[in-house]
Amino acid sequence: MSHQSGITASRELSAYFSEIHQADNVRAIKVNISGESLVKATSQPVRGTWESDYDSCVTPLLDEKAPSYILYRLDSSNAHGYEWILICYVPDFAMVRDKMLYASTRATLKKEFGDYRVVDEVFGTAPSDVSRDGFAKHVEANNAPPPLSREEIEKSEIKAREVGVDIGASTKRAHMGAVHFPVSDAGLAKLRALQDGSVSYVQLSIDISRETIELASAENIQASQIASRIPGDQPRYHFFRFTHQHEGQRLEPIVFIYSCPGYACKIKERMLYSSGKNPILSVVEDDLGITVDKKLEVSDAAEVTEQFIFEEFHPKAVEAKKAFAKPSAPGKGGRRLLRTTEDA
Repeated sequence: MSHQSGITASRELSAYFSEIHQADNVRAIKVNISGESLVKATSQPVRGTWESDYDSCVTPLLDEKAPSYILYRLDSSNAHGYEWILICYVPDFAMVRDKMLYASTRATLKKEFGDYRVVDEVFGTAPSDVSRDGFAKHVEANNAPPPLSREEIEKSEIKAREVGVDIGASTKRAHMGAVHFPVSDAGLAKLRALQDGSVSYVQLSIDISRETIELASAENIQASQIASRIPGDQPRYHFFRFTHQHEGQRLEPIVFIYSCPGYACKIKERMLYSSGKNPILSVVEDDLGITVDKKLEVSDAAEVTEQFIFEEFHPKAVEAKKAFAKPSAPGKGGRRLLRTTEDA
C-alpha cells in the first residue's frame, strides 16, 4: 500500500502502464525509485516466448549494487489481459535505506500496475535468484507437496537421528523439554513476506489435533488495528512490523506478541501455546533469519494499542521526584498582624 513508504508512481509511469496494458510488444519493464516517485527506467521488447526471452531480457536490467523492480510479461492471459511476474531485486551490496525503501514500496508498485495482473512475485539478492533457473526453483518450491502427516514426521525424525541429518523449521523436534510443532508452508511463506515487507502482520495458531502451527491471517494493517485481530477465547502468536517515526527517523522494527486470554481458553491450549512460544521464536529468528526486536505478552486485547507498542520501544523519560518540602515549625513563619478589639 502507498502508506507504507509514501512513495507513489509518477504521472509518466501511470500513463505508461495504461498504454502497455493495451499493447503486446513489451516483455519487461524496469522500474526504479527516484526521489519520492516510482519511475520507468527502461523496457525490453518481445522477441520470442517468455521462456526464451527471460534471461536475455532480465539479466541486462540488473545492477550489482542498486535495487530495482522488473515487471516481466508471460504469454498466458486472464480476463484482464496478459499475466505478469513482479521481480524485486535487492542486492546485498545495496544501501540499507534503499533496501528498506524497495521492500516497503513493492506493494505500492503492484497496486499501481494492477494486482490482478501480477500472478507471481520473485525476490532475490543475487542475479541467480531471479534468473530463469531461479524462477523455476521458486515455482517448484511453491508447488511443493503439503506438510507431512504426524506419523510421517515422526518417521522422518527417527531416520534423521539415525543418519545425523539436521531437522528444519517445518519439522517437529524436541528442544529443552519443549516441542517444536512444524510450521505450515503457508505460515513460513507469510513470515518471509513479513521479512521483505509484503505484509505487516502475521498471526499464527496451533492446530492441536494435527500438532502443527498454521497461518491464521496475514495482511497489511496499522498498529491500532491489532487489538481487533486478537481472539478473546484462544491464544495466538502475532508478528507485526511496526513502521513509525521517532526523532526524525523512520523505523520498522518487528514485534512479537503472545496473546493468551487467561482462563477464557482451555488449560491444554494455554500449556501448548506457552511451551511453544520460545520454539516458534527460534524458528523465526534462527531458521528464517528474521530479527524480532521486541517480545511482548498480553492477556487482554485492549492492552495492545499503538501507544502501548510505541512506548515499549521508546519508554517515556521518568521525571525526577521533587524533594518533600518540610512544613515550617510553629512560630518561624512570617510576622502576622493580629486585630484587637481596640483596632476595630
